[in-house]
Amino acid sequence: MAIPGKTFVVLGAGGAARAVVYALREAGGTPIVVSRTEARARTLADRFGCRWEPAAEIGRLRADCLINTTPLGMFPERSQTPLEEKFLAHFPGVMDLIYNP
Repeated sequence: MAIPGKTFVVLGAGGAARAVVYALREAGGTPIVVSRTEARARTLADRFGCRWEPAAEIGRLRADCLINTTPLGMFPERSQTPLEEKFLAHFPGVMDLIYNP
């Protein structure tokens, strides 16, 4: 997927999310930070001049791609997912940063 001009929902507000948001901004994408912790989402979004939304609003968001940077899906929480499957239809592209199987 080409990044310029596309919108990306980034789930999470930790180090992996920070790297993803930085890379998206550098490549011309528009990230929207979504986190369970609103203060962390706001801080990350403010740092990179982008929008943030609380996790409770995920059902109303639409974007070209969803990127999960949360630990959900990694060991030991392999069976957990960060959002309900019904919301995946809102995002034509989905990426999951799993780096600890």
